[in-house]
Amino acid sequence: MDLKIEHFGDAGEHPTDVLSFPLDVDVREGDDVPRLLGDVVICPEVADLQASTHAGTFDDEIALLVVHGILHILGFDHESDAERHEMQLREREHLINQFWHGEVPDGFSFDHRSEVRS
Repeated sequence: MDLKIEHFGDAGEHPTDVLSFPLDVDVREGDDVPRLLGDVVICPEVADLQASTHAGTFDDEIALLVVHGILHILGFDHESDAERHEMQLREREHLINQFWHGEVPDGFSFDHRSEVRS
């Protein structure tokens, strides 16, 4: 919660599972692709709490949060239903291709939310 307060001014109602901090690198046409785009910070305690209703397992939850955080760094968001749908499609695509190498595991919910709910 300290990072959330420090960078966003408010801890909100719930602890945060993942925070993304883009470096805001200006990549112009012809420039080399930057090797460092930003930082992704994951709270393992929150990931563990929400894993059973989110991704199914702790390992799958961590993988989801890494992908989710990177997508935020790349400019994706989930403020509107359309944005959330697009982001979740990209999460699924990257997890299937890079993490699971095939089928989505039982128990994984693509209709997840970004915060622990009471």
